[in-house]
Amino acid sequence: MRIVKKGLTLKIIITILLLSSNQLSSASDLSDSHQTPQFTDSLHYGFKIDLRGDYRAIMRFKRWIDIIAQVPSGISTLWAISQSNHQLLIKHSHFSVISSGRTSAPMTRNLTNGIGEDVEIKFNAYIPDQGSHRVYGENRRLIEFTAVQNLFHELAHAKHKMTGHWPYSRSEFAAIKEENVFRKELAELQNQPYFRRTHIRGESICPQTAEQIDTSWGQDLICNS
Repeated sequence: MRIVKKGLTLKIIITILLLSSNQLSSASDLSDSHQTPQFTDSLHYGFKIDLRGDYRAIMRFKRWIDIIAQVPSGISTLWAISQSNHQLLIKHSHFSVISSGRTSAPMTRNLTNGIGEDVEIKFNAYIPDQGSHRVYGENRRLIEFTAVQNLFHELAHAKHKMTGHWPYSRSEFAAIKEENVFRKELAELQNQPYFRRTHIRGESICPQTAEQIDTSWGQDLICNS
């Protein structure tokens, strides 16, 4: 892996070692009212990132972030998050599939003055690896928007808000620009074709018939219109 920034290689190696010290603990979380209240698990991933959901949700989040950390843009984003003075919580949310994930923070001037804020990402951990939506690429062609690409997009938003460099009205375009770098690097790593995203909007992935809708991860929320 080629690291461009001088002196960053050693820091990255040290930070990656944090992944081996993850510890699982129980915590109560009643935030998603559609579910019966239950004990859920929390995992401190490293990089100032905490994961929350049931055990399977956390393991899916961890697997996706492990993939993100395989390429330079992924490591750079995680490193920027870890160097902020704030904490990131990635939390399973059944209903976040409607918006393909949501990244939120207190709306203060710290988002744009270089100070930053704590950030929460609500993300449906049970969407298929191929994703819940497709997005538009060049020539208005629908292209893939995998779970990993989707989560990286939200991490880009989180980085901007945690470091106090949120571009406000241009935030989606800034996140898509970074997402495209990530898409290209991951495609090269996996020896897959690279598809460049050019538009904010996309379309839900829906089966041909209502009977084929998978309610286990909330596909009915995006395919019943």
